[in-house]
Amino acid sequence: LYFYNFCYISNPAWYNFMYLGLNFTDFEVGVLFTIGSLLSCLGLWAYEKCFFQSRWRFLYLWTTFVSAVFSMMQVCLVVGKTFGMPNLLFATGDLSMQQFVQTITFMPMCIMFFALIPEGTEGTTYALISTWQNVASSVATNLGTSLACFANVSDSAIENHNYRGMLKLTVLTSLVQFVP
Repeated sequence: LYFYNFCYISNPAWYNFMYLGLNFTDFEVGVLFTIGSLLSCLGLWAYEKCFFQSRWRFLYLWTTFVSAVFSMMQVCLVVGKTFGMPNLLFATGDLSMQQFVQTITFMPMCIMFFALIPEGTEGTTYALISTWQNVASSVATNLGTSLACFANVSDSAIENHNYRGMLKLTVLTSLVQFVP
């Protein structure tokens, strides 16, 4: 599970690209995160109502696929092909669907570990699970930052519409999700 979470390597230049390449305002980025948070809550509800009885292997396979596809759709924003949709609307669907799906994948981890927990230690075990997930996310973020050193994703490159490095990093971080 640590390795699975570790493979969600973030693209550290993505937020700079939203501001400098797509010219999003602070308000627009806030809207993206607000909708993403709401869809995370919807992901919890969807897991309980629709996926609770699903086999975990199937759940992880399809959620990984959906998350990677939406992550790859960021390439469309980088190359400017959003099928006639405004960039903000396209980015909202991309970011929000990833958060929705990632919330669904978190729930089986909790259930898996709760079945192994001695009575009375539920809070401690949840803290342990959350800690390992956060450590995996932190390591993945640091790895993404390290990968940015090999692609030209500097602010000046983005401002000058030199998106080759952004494209490489976006494709790489999206494809790594398939590894687990």
